[in-house]
Amino acid sequence: MVMAAVGYIPAVAGALAQELVDLATILNALRALSPGRNDQTQGNPDTGSAQPGPYEADYVHELR
Repeated sequence: MVMAAVGYIPAVAGALAQELVDLATILNALRALSPGRNDQTQGNPDTGSAQPGPYEADYVHELR
């Protein structure tokens, strides 16, 4: 948009480029919200195990 503002490219081209940046940002945010292939919402991050760690088991028990 700065290049369009100073006249290096037409304003329409700058606006279209900005729309592409906005679209890429939205798609990246949606990708970040979706679960990943190796998503382990509960588990021990140190071992990669799906079994809760020693402190996590107490915390999960308190939530129930």
